Amino acid sequence: MNTAAQPAFGDRKEQYAQLKLEGILEAALNIAVFYKPSAGPVLGQTSMKEAGVYSVVCAIQNMWLMSRALNIGLGWVSILDPEKVSRILNAPPGHRLVAYLCIGYTDGFYSRPELEILQWDQRRQRETAIRYESYPAGRRE
Repeated sequence: MNTAAQPAFGDRKEQYAQLKLEGILEAALNIAVFYKPSAGPVLGQTSMKEAGVYSVVCAIQNMWLMSRALNIGLGWVSILDPEKVSRILNAPPGHRLVAYLCIGYTDGFYSRPELEILQWDQRRQRETAIRYESYPAGRRE
């Protein structure tokens, strides 16, 4: 899948190929996280059906934070075909793959995000991400 994704990055495909994306093979543990919507009404999901998936994502974030606190690396693999993973793992119908995680001990952690160190992307300035009260009138970002 990594090779298949390279063309999407155009003139950066060579740089993309340099990224370390072998976590699936190197990690001690791989976890596929699925979500199955409830057949009936769920408190907190009557007007926002996606809140169930958000809850799963929050649980994953908690796993990530705890892993880091224990000096264990956790990576979220996003270059997989969810339907293919579901087929391989014999996931029951209606179960949606939310995340594929690779977990294991690491040689160390970076002092800054790896993609920032590799100059793949820059950290957003706080002012561009935080809004007070509302978005500025007349501006669409």
